[in-house]
Amino acid sequence: MTSVWAVTRTTFVQCLRSKVGVACMGVLTVLLVAIPLMVNERSAPLADRIRTFLAYSVGLTAIILCLATILASTAFITGEVQKKQIFFLAAKPLARWQYIIGRWLGVVLLDVAMLVLAGVGIYAGAQYLHGRPSLTPTDRRAVETEVFTARRKISPDYSGDNKVISDAVQARIEKCKQEGSLEQMLSNFSPRANGDRDQAMEMVRQDFEKTIRERIKSIPPNTFSRPYFFRDVNILGASQSVGATVEKVFEKEGVMQLTLPTQTTDRLMLGRPLDVNGAISHIVDIDTGVVFVQVAKDPFFAKGLSLLKKGDHVDVVVEPFVQLTYKLSPGTNLPGPVKTNWRFDPITPGQGLWDQIMQGDLPNVPITVSVSAKCLDKSGGLVALFYNDNFGTPATTASITIEPSDISLLYAVGTL
Repeated sequence: MTSVWAVTRTTFVQCLRSKVGVACMGVLTVLLVAIPLMVNERSAPLADRIRTFLAYSVGLTAIILCLATILASTAFITGEVQKKQIFFLAAKPLARWQYIIGRWLGVVLLDVAMLVLAGVGIYAGAQYLHGRPSLTPTDRRAVETEVFTARRKISPDYSGDNKVISDAVQARIEKCKQEGSLEQMLSNFSPRANGDRDQAMEMVRQDFEKTIRERIKSIPPNTFSRPYFFRDVNILGASQSVGATVEKVFEKEGVMQLTLPTQTTDRLMLGRPLDVNGAISHIVDIDTGVVFVQVAKDPFFAKGLSLLKKGDHVDVVVEPFVQLTYKLSPGTNLPGPVKTNWRFDPITPGQGLWDQIMQGDLPNVPITVSVSAKCLDKSGGLVALFYNDNFGTPATTASITIEPSDISLLYAVGTL
């Protein structure tokens, strides 16, 4: 192995001194410096600019690495053959495989060095763009939660559904027996079951199960949905405390206008939960140095936030959060947005706070809301309930359907 390492070290030094190595590293450095400046066009969303930078920088790095590997590998071996230096090596106690492996490892070391250079450059460029102003709060939200955060997606725990549905099917069968309608159902399914009574009964069960599953995912007006349980949520991140000054309190709406340091508001986003004097709130509007937060009615008065006035100091804690993604499908065409009313609680009572989100959502499109990590219990459990507030006049009354595959929870497991 000493001979292999000697060839490897010599090859790596030759790569660093050769025109190929210097040219490839120089071009890579220039591109990684130039691309962030080229994509820094403020008319485009910041999230798209960062995605463009990452795509171009990674793609060009791969191309340059391929060229460097091909050119360096061929240049050194063919150069030694042309200059007759290969004959001096043949006279030494060096096997052919040791020569080839050593040359290959030397080029690999060059690639590793260029990858380190590219990694540092890409990270620096991404952080430079990260600090640039975003176009809108939604743009900042995409930057923080989609570009610079690795997230895990989990579905609700439906493990208890089978038993609940099985019990409901059996209860319905018993009810049909008491009412005397079961025999008629069996006779209706008998032709499809070729006269087999057991098979006809199984078809009745399947029909009941299908109906019950449809009923579970459908939410009639003025009723709550089935509970959606999310378990073992382990969020990455820590709380950040910052002082804020009250500018105005809108008591009727439960909204507060707060002044925060600019470096804090630049990293916040629309809908993100904040802890204001111990009450969970959500950002409803944001500008440089100013945020508008909305607090649920009960904690707004219980925490004394309604008594605050201009110039008062409040303690704001930027909490880690999870994101609920869902899609609402109304049974009829509503004249406006779907009224959304979510309540979030820890699965284990008393181990966390509750939160409520009320807003209007577009039907049949994915929606994302942010929920404070304080709503999780100690084992990372969260339960979400949807209340169908779409009732009143016939035109505004509708059942809402949430398909099992249309609801999930996202939480951070890594950041850039």
